[in-house]
Amino acid sequence: MFERFTKDARRAVETAQQYAAEVHAVEVREEHLALGVVTATDSPAVSALELAGATAEVRARLQAELIALCRRAGVTDADADALRELGIDVDEVLDRLEELAQVPAGWPATRLRDRLFRRRVSDGTVLPAVPWSDNAKGVLERALREAVDRRDAHIDDGHVLVALLNGDGVVAETMARHDITYTVVRRALAQRN
Repeated sequence: MFERFTKDARRAVETAQQYAAEVHAVEVREEHLALGVVTATDSPAVSALELAGATAEVRARLQAELIALCRRAGVTDADADALRELGIDVDEVLDRLEELAQVPAGWPATRLRDRLFRRRVSDGTVLPAVPWSDNAKGVLERALREAVDRRDAHIDDGHVLVALLNGDGVVAETMARHDITYTVVRRALAQRN
């Protein structure tokens, strides 16, 4: 399937892997993939977002919300608020966990893990290998189906964006708060062609 990915789609996937590796995520999730799409500068997905009314300011707010979702492993603001009412502050718990997890540089297990589980991306950067969640794999499969449905010979990051919005995940919910929905983006992609 990856041989059909355009440069923009590959960049989105690599950026998702990079975000996941940087925050030591257990797996690459759909919110990492969304960050890979939203942080692009000139791509089919960005054009579709702009046609859908997502200004640079909206994209910046969306990026901040997606980073928070990544940090919280997909726990939405609504879920965090509900937990706060029960006396559990998710961000405070995460701050404490991050503080406890500080590992001295050069710690042998870290070097061993990085040596055993790493991969090189197109710009030459070496990243720890992070497996893909079933949900993120499903997004990539839906992107393929979207391309096939549109009779496109390739998969670009616009297909990935539509696939992220075609469901009820945390990314679709987050983007919907900014009026970025499956229908609106699909229509914007059709206008672009």
